[in-house]
Amino acid sequence: MYVMRIHLQGTKRPLAVTAATAIAALGIVAPAAAAPADEDRETTAVVDTPAPETDAPAEDTTGEAPAPDETPAVVETETGDADVAPLNTNTEPVTIDILGITDFHGYIENMPFLQTQMDVIRTSNPNTLFASAGDNIGGSAFVSSIAQDVPTLDVLDAMGLDVSAVGNHEFDKGYADLRDRVLPLIDFEYLGVNVDGAPEINTPPYSIVNIDGVDVAFVGTVTETTPTIVAADGIEGLTFQDPVAKTNEVAAALKDGDDANGEADVVVSLFHEGDSVAVGMSEDVDLVFAGHTHIQNVSETVAGAPIIQAGQYGQAFGHATLTVDAEGVVTVDEAAIIELDESVTPDATIQAIVDDAIEQAEVLGAEVLAEITENAYRGTNSGSDMGANRGTESSMGNHLANAALMTVNSTAVGADFGIINPGGVRADMDQDGDGVVTYGEAYSTQPFGNTVGSIDLTGEQVYTMLEQQFQPGASRPVLRLGLSDNVTYTYNPLAADGGDIIDVWIDGVPVDRAATYTVASNTFLLGGQDGFTVFREGTNFRETGIVDLEGYVNYLIAGEADVLPLGQRSIGMQADLTAGKTGTVDLWSLTYTALEEKPTTVTLHLNGTEVGSSDINTDVTPNLDNTGSASVSFAVPGNAPADSELRIVTTFEGGAVDTDVTVPVTVAPAVVPSVGNWFYVSNDWTSTVADTEFSFGRVGDEVLVGDWDGDGDDTFAVRRGTTFYVTNELKGGDAETSFVYGRLGDEVVVGDWDGDGSDTFGVRRGNTFYLMNELKGGKAEVQFDYGRVGDEVFTGDWDNDEVDTITVRRGNTFYVNNELIGGNATISYNYGRTGDMAIAGDYDGDGYDTISVRRGNVFFINNALEGGPADLELAYGRAGDDVFVGDWDGDGVDTPAVRR
Repeated sequence: MYVMRIHLQGTKRPLAVTAATAIAALGIVAPAAAAPADEDRETTAVVDTPAPETDAPAEDTTGEAPAPDETPAVVETETGDADVAPLNTNTEPVTIDILGITDFHGYIENMPFLQTQMDVIRTSNPNTLFASAGDNIGGSAFVSSIAQDVPTLDVLDAMGLDVSAVGNHEFDKGYADLRDRVLPLIDFEYLGVNVDGAPEINTPPYSIVNIDGVDVAFVGTVTETTPTIVAADGIEGLTFQDPVAKTNEVAAALKDGDDANGEADVVVSLFHEGDSVAVGMSEDVDLVFAGHTHIQNVSETVAGAPIIQAGQYGQAFGHATLTVDAEGVVTVDEAAIIELDESVTPDATIQAIVDDAIEQAEVLGAEVLAEITENAYRGTNSGSDMGANRGTESSMGNHLANAALMTVNSTAVGADFGIINPGGVRADMDQDGDGVVTYGEAYSTQPFGNTVGSIDLTGEQVYTMLEQQFQPGASRPVLRLGLSDNVTYTYNPLAADGGDIIDVWIDGVPVDRAATYTVASNTFLLGGQDGFTVFREGTNFRETGIVDLEGYVNYLIAGEADVLPLGQRSIGMQADLTAGKTGTVDLWSLTYTALEEKPTTVTLHLNGTEVGSSDINTDVTPNLDNTGSASVSFAVPGNAPADSELRIVTTFEGGAVDTDVTVPVTVAPAVVPSVGNWFYVSNDWTSTVADTEFSFGRVGDEVLVGDWDGDGDDTFAVRRGTTFYVTNELKGGDAETSFVYGRLGDEVVVGDWDGDGSDTFGVRRGNTFYLMNELKGGKAEVQFDYGRVGDEVFTGDWDNDEVDTITVRRGNTFYVNNELIGGNATISYNYGRTGDMAIAGDYDGDGYDTISVRRGNVFFINNALEGGPADLELAYGRAGDDVFVGDWDGDGVDTPAVRR
């Protein structure tokens, strides 16, 4: 049998204080008549008169265990008394279960079910403890936050919470509120042993529970970044140490054999920071319950101790089973996460507290502010853990940024754009999905009571602000700002820090780095918190006096709730484009993680002309803004200017298309030949002297080879823009035929598509071929899809049937198709190297076209559609020449020509 003796600091109120009592005592009235609460206002909860403090209940001396329906057995909690209980004196192993939650944030409606699930474990093993890794309160659901989180404290007490770390949100209303209001209301220990200047939560730097003769010590710490994510004036005088170092220091003392500084058999870290930080715990720490990042994960410290991070909101709880043997050796037998099961019977006691809080909150929150057809969501990693992914752009974040902009623009100050920090977005817009947004739902999205303000930044500082979203090495490597609709930017997700900002636009105009822009947001963010220190360099800070909730309510009432653009403000991009070459644009961040209908394809338009499209991979990238990726390759026109415009359009299943995003792309100018437009034609591969020399067309023209009149001799044509100029002789002068066909950006192909002996033109657009059987413009006579966008294209008569068809090269693999249709290749083979120049022709006059390669000025001629060594190696021309092959003299053998 084990006995209850609890040593607690401060005066406690009876558990009977309910949400209703607290709400009435706080003087909270219906929203229509109440101004939003001021976070800094001092509020004192009136509670029942506390019962006199007494000694612990008398120890049971009957020698019998209590009956199951009697007061349940509880555990002894030591708080640093000199007479520390002796360490494990058991002769048999003791098994202890420890249950843990984190980042609860007042989601009390989950807890009746969670209590039932945990009671199953408690019934199986009375040696069960219940702990939290922090953020029980603050940033809470409306049902709790509207009552100053008293319902949450009631629920946790009733559930038998033994101990909790403080999270950063426990400091939302300042340490004075935690010390003077919260601590007197609870029957569990709050620990923040790495918070200097706060003796109420760090003295002693542990809480020891003696359970069945085993001393279990809890060491609670909070993220060292707390000063950057809470209001500075609320934690004045406090400093926050490295939580890993402090935990290791306390754990070492607890296991050093010195009773004077406290001793324990088991050390459990309640660590309000991510599991990626907790890995540095020493071997003195037996178990870690982590938190802060709202992610579910089970991992290990470098010393091999389990780390359990149970997510958020009571949607799951951590469960560790450990055994301490007679020699004091601690073994963790199980470390798991148990999901919330709402099919179980809810615990009646907890449900009664929740029902009372709901009843009171419903009165205050029932007012309908807006009717909607599209919901706005926070970021997600799994599709159900809304809010867990703060590294991604979210429709709800952008929605609230719009509200901040409208709020400031309703004053004489005005602003250029609005933003909001992801941690300031605490709920989705329509939380119950009923098509209306109530006051209670609006409250849940922004429960902090920050005021809205503005500050001036230079354009250079706007770039810095966006760069500061990327915080490599932090437990959240990206904190993606919500942005008002009029902001667009591109970034490089492959940069060292994951997000070099490329370009930024406001109202469609590039941001001038030397100009000044006014930013609207909550004063928490404008004060430089959440790592956005650039705001501390801003000027002309102005506070509107309008609380963020009030501004958002006004935004909803104004009818803006249903204005939700589908497209993202941030686009990840890498582009490798050179005029006259095939280039590739890699894209990321094309969709929100939680969008109900995600885009399926992306289409690119270069300088107003569609150049390519691709399917979008919509798999969620956890913790980052890279969800929605695609790669599009296309032929860049030779006349593309150095600053070209790339329009990115994402298309949805239902046909909806997002707002076009315009981004400038630097395009390298085409390489201009060092010598004009002279052609040097040879009828013999072994000759070093050209048989024919002449000038035709202009420097920069696209050159094409074919037998245009069916006489058996190949000649040249040039393309200028979309106009083709054809000559039937190997000489200069005027073209014999000219016509317009295709679009700028099309890739031109040449072949005899109908077997009549005359070559004509076709174009490829994306992976679609449009072929003509006459030298004229108009509608294509043959159309089909083959290969992939980005493949290199060759034409020839591969099977000697007198009809030219298509082959594509991918790397050094050739895919030959003997019909002008889509589908699988007839033949595929590897030849040459990926960087070789490949050229199609009939090199031996047997009627079959094959493909050879050129490396430098050496041709490696292959007379079969297969791999292996070349049949012949010949040098012709110079390495930098433009090279062509054709049957210039009608002998059936293709030979070389160059243009200089």
